[in-house]
Amino acid sequence: MREHFKVFDERTANPPENIYRSWRLSSILFRRHPMIEFLWRGMLIGIGATVLMDLWAIVLHRVFSQPKANWAPGGRWFWHLSRGKVFHESIAAAESYHRELALGWAGHYPSRSRFILSSMSTARAA
Repeated sequence: MREHFKVFDERTANPPENIYRSWRLSSILFRRHPMIEFLWRGMLIGIGATVLMDLWAIVLHRVFSQPKANWAPGGRWFWHLSRGKVFHESIAAAESYHRELALGWAGHYPSRSRFILSSMSTARAA
C-alpha cells in the first residue's frame, strides 16, 4: 500500500536520466506529492463531470425542447467580481458586459471543479 505522506518513493528519489522516455506523463504529474495528485484528479473529475452535464443538457434541449443553459448572468457576475463587487440586488439590473455569455461558459468549469474538490476533501476527511 502506498504511503500518502511520503513525498518521494524509491523510484523518484533517484530518477533515471531519460525520465521523460521511461515514465508515463501521469506518473510524473501524480506521484510527486499526494496533494498534487489530489488536486489534479479533482480538476480532471470536475471538468469531465461538467462536460458530461453540458452534453446531457444539449441532449435534453434537442430531444425534449428544454431551454438551453443561460450562463450570461454567471458571466456578468464573474465580470463584476473581477472589479470587486460580489453581491448585487439583481444581477439582471447590473451593468452588462458584451462577452458575458462566453465568460459564463468559461467560468462555470472552474467553479464546478471547485465543488468537486471540496466534496472530495470532505469525503477524504471522513
